[in-house]
Parts: sequence; C-alpha cells; structure tokens
Amino acid sequence: MRHRKLIADNEECCASMVNTIVGPYQREPVKGVRARGGFAKTWRGPARFAIPLPVGLDPSTAGPLFCGGITVFTPLKKHGAGKTAKRVGVVGIGGLGHLAILFAKAMGAEVTAISRSTSKKDDAQALGATGYIASGDDLPAAFKPHSRTLDLIICTISTYICPDAALLTPDPAVFPVADYLELLRPDGRFVMVGVPQSPVSIPGRPLISKNVLVGGSHIGSPQEIKNMLEFVVANKIKPWVQKYNMDDINTAIKDFNDGKPNFRFVLVNTDNGAKL
Repeated sequence: MRHRKLIADNEECCASMVNTIVGPYQREPVKGVRARGGFAKTWRGPARFAIPLPVGLDPSTAGPLFCGGITVFTPLKKHGAGKTAKRVGVVGIGGLGHLAILFAKAMGAEVTAISRSTSKKDDAQALGATGYIASGDDLPAAFKPHSRTLDLIICTISTYICPDAALLTPDPAVFPVADYLELLRPDGRFVMVGVPQSPVSIPGRPLISKNVLVGGSHIGSPQEIKNMLEFVVANKIKPWVQKYNMDDINTAIKDFNDGKPNFRFVLVNTDNGAKL
C-alpha cells in the first residue's frame, strides 16, 4: 500500500507511463499502438485524469497548459519561486520558456530571460522578464557580469526533440551546465525540464563551493494540474497562442517547422463544438 500511495502522489513518475506523443501503449488490447496526444479528436482514459477547466479559463489557451504549462509550473512551485527563490532565470524563450516567465512573474519572482541572441528580448520583456542575458557563443564571458544573481534557473532547452533550439551549445558533445552554475547564488537550484541531446557534465567544485543543486522535473500530478489551472485563472495568465482548425493540421505542422510559433500552436477541435 505504501508503494501505491507514493505512485498516486507522483503519477508523472510512473514506470509504465505512456508518452503523450507517439508513446506506445503498454497494455492490451491496444498494446503497441502509439498515442496521438493533442492530434486526436477524442480521448478515453481514467476519469481521475480528466480535469475540468475552471470557470473563466479559455479552452484555446488551456491546451498548452496541460503539457508545457505544468512542466514549468511544478518546479517553480517546488523550488519556491517568488518566496525562497526571489530571482529566477529561464533558459530558452519558446513554448515552455514563455510560460515559465509568465508563471514566475505571477509568483512574485524577478525574472531574467536567457537566450542565445537578443532576438527575443522584446517578447521576454512583454511577458514580464526584467532581466535579459544574450549568451552568444561564449557563455562564460556572457555570464560573468551576472555572476551569483539568480536563486533558481529553469532550463527549457530540449535539443533532443528540436536540434534548432533557441540556445545551442558551443560544444555539441557536452551540455555546459557548469557555465550556468556561475549565475547561481549560494544554495541555488538548476532544474532541467528540457532534454539535452548531449551528455551533461558537471564538475564537483562549483556544486560544493556554493552548495548548489542540479536536478530535473517531469510534468506534474493531476492535483498539481488542478492547482496550476486555478493559479492561471486567479492571476489572469494567458499563454501566447495561434489557433488552427484541427483539419488544417498539415498547414500547422508546416508553419511549425518553418519556426512560426509565437509561442504555441493550438489545434481547435471544431468537430466537437470548439470554436476558432
């Protein structure tokens, strides 16, 4: 019973989880069939995973919250954004990163956006970031003026999924976590929610000298999703989305591959009553 209780509180850590997009189902009668995630017009599953939208939440902006939103909301809450973590850095200003800025700002944190160039500076400021670091190709040089300024860093880079992520590493063989640790204050946290394609290498001295921790976070439980949705309504948070009719998915995918999202595409299921 103890094991079952732990799993019930941490469903996102289930050993037999089915990934939302193309993850294979592991039980009969659909074992081996791959999940279609947000590309499906209908879904069937346990009722405890069907979470009602609170009154006042637009369904078209709710969609991105169930993946990108909860992915960044969970570690921000867990690591005290706006409370013990007064200064929060967000690495990568894309679908996940823009939500992390919105959430961290609403939690009361001072937010610094971190991206490779200055191309997203205006967007980051519009989202609520008050600081901006353009890393370029020389991370140590870019980060040195900002040494020990952040309590928490949420890293949203996911080169495993998209090699053209907003922030590329100078050396593709090693993801340079140690460089980012320069930005952390003593007892700071560096949390990965994106999946880097390259290995992660962390020398021990930066960890020990400032008592910092490096970790990861994987989406969130149904209860955390409920808490997030209530937080979104209470704080009037609106993800930046562009809407497509679900029947126009091929156009949406082409636009996605052309780099047009700013910052999330939403497929509207008009067959089941939704409206563009």
